Amino acid sequence: AAAVASGNNCATSTDNENKYGLRSDPTLDMDHIYISFGAYIWAKVFIGNSVVALTLYGLLKLKIRVLLYKFGFVQKKPMNAAEVAAKLVLEQTQVIHYIGKFSQKNDNDEVPPKGIEEEDLAAFSFPNFPILQNNGTAHVADLLFIVIDLNSKQMVSANLDGDMLTAEQAIILLWFNTVFANHVKIHSYANWGVNLGKSKDSDVDVIMARNSLVTVYYNFIGYSIFPTLIPTFQRLGFLSVDCSSSMKQIFDHGISSTPPEHSKVVELMQKSRFVKFITLCRPIFLKKFNRHFSFKDNKIDAEALFIGTVLHSLDHTLASINLEDPLWLDTSCPRFGAMAEMGRLVKAAFVDDLPFLPFNKRFQTSGHPFFVSVYNKASKVDKFLADRMDVCIVK
Repeated sequence: AAAVASGNNCATSTDNENKYGLRSDPTLDMDHIYISFGAYIWAKVFIGNSVVALTLYGLLKLKIRVLLYKFGFVQKKPMNAAEVAAKLVLEQTQVIHYIGKFSQKNDNDEVPPKGIEEEDLAAFSFPNFPILQNNGTAHVADLLFIVIDLNSKQMVSANLDGDMLTAEQAIILLWFNTVFANHVKIHSYANWGVNLGKSKDSDVDVIMARNSLVTVYYNFIGYSIFPTLIPTFQRLGFLSVDCSSSMKQIFDHGISSTPPEHSKVVELMQKSRFVKFITLCRPIFLKKFNRHFSFKDNKIDAEALFIGTVLHSLDHTLASINLEDPLWLDTSCPRFGAMAEMGRLVKAAFVDDLPFLPFNKRFQTSGHPFFVSVYNKASKVDKFLADRMDVCIVK
């Protein structure tokens, strides 16, 4: 559905009409919440223009860097591909695909390399893995299987439907999944953690209502606007093929897929900074939420708010850190070149913080007692990550 109408409220549960009378959607959906025309104009002016500024700056910077690299004036930043691939799994939300410590043999009869103990290896399974093929069509592979050495923090092996991949190829696949199929599900869950404050029985403060509006507007841009820009990106030379319809299919596949059961991920707390932080901060967040709000009053789901604030913002932050250089994505790859092109574009123009925002988006400077109280506790766990928690989806 379009994001603009003269309608009322937001969805906070999976029921078509919950007991509080709020409009909601029976399935997970990234863009189905209606906002008023006035709210749309505010968001377009104060958020949309910032998106345009970041996009234009990022694309120009990428174009210049690619040309300088082509003519030998600059080089790619040095990287250890096995380390980068491991970071894209261990230090982002993709870590939920962890299935356990590596036993003597996996399903593909792979034996651990010499010098690596079996208990030092972790296996990650990505079933029904969406791929953008070089001809611009979408394809769903049966399984991407990743093995990581937890001591060296390096990828040991990657297997896609029986084909062994290099670390460079794995980076392309893992980055593509990070910013598309995996990430759109986070955006979609965030819709259950918003309240625009339009319901007569709703009691939501102005900061929470504004945050909700920004999240809804940004989801509209990501799901409904981004695919329409792909032909323009192709004409500008950033993409080789027009894959707009295929990207919409990949979005929908990511949104509709069921997240893996991931209770075992706590086994990685000592091996992953991200896992440790999320594991320790989630109960803090939920406890503080229950002290400051009630679902009856504000119609906001606490888990969804956690996903749309803490998980979303840190997924962006760590993605930008883990993939330092868009040139690490090899667009000349015979099999995954189109995915690398799309990945470069997103890395350059859609991952970093927006400029010129008219409000404080971080927990610690939000001015809201709930977010500030969460930050005060979370900063004692990991100040670097706590400093980068956003109060809404705004990138």
